[in-house]
Amino acid sequence: MNIIKSKRLYLGAAAVASTVMAWSPVSAMPTVQYLGADCQAASCVDMAAGGYNVSGGGVVDPATSVAGQYKTPGEDTGNSGNVLSYNVTSSLNSPAGATTPITVTDLAGSFDVYWGSIDDFNFIDFYNADSGSLFTYSGTDAFNATGSPGSAANFDTDGYFRFSSNDSFSFDRVVLSSENGVAFEAATASVPEPTSLALLGLGLVGLGMSRRRKSAA
Repeated sequence: MNIIKSKRLYLGAAAVASTVMAWSPVSAMPTVQYLGADCQAASCVDMAAGGYNVSGGGVVDPATSVAGQYKTPGEDTGNSGNVLSYNVTSSLNSPAGATTPITVTDLAGSFDVYWGSIDDFNFIDFYNADSGSLFTYSGTDAFNATGSPGSAANFDTDGYFRFSSNDSFSFDRVVLSSENGVAFEAATASVPEPTSLALLGLGLVGLGMSRRRKSAA
């Protein structure tokens, strides 16, 4: 698990002074963790299915790839098998709705994304309701975090990232976008079904009873 810092920070010229006053120093940024090239869960799904409040972009469900248009997260690294669905934003309207950015709101200072086929034209912008636009994390930053042997011409990698608020940086909304005709494919770890949680609870109870019986014996 790597803790990393981004090299990019977007500040509008007219807003520089107020932004610096609100966030000093200007290097304030979320805590960024690269967790690996795979899904980091039993399955990964699109943002809404993963429990996020999301709008914009298109959804590929069930997960599949279309050459020259979009690619299932994990495919570059051979980890796409447990990706069930995912979001896409792209200048191409494929899938339907993809021409709009993917906006995730009502965040409690944490955001997980399985970033598929990382590209330097992919961006995640972080916002705060009180301070507006705060910070941009690029595909180049993500690629550098993965340590992949790919090149600028073809990063050829995927990555699961966790972004978290900290003492100097707080966010409640992110916007995923892409430029230059390149798609941004993104998923997140699935939320366990209530039945799965119940079965897990029953298993733990059974394990406890078994241990008590052994102790009594």
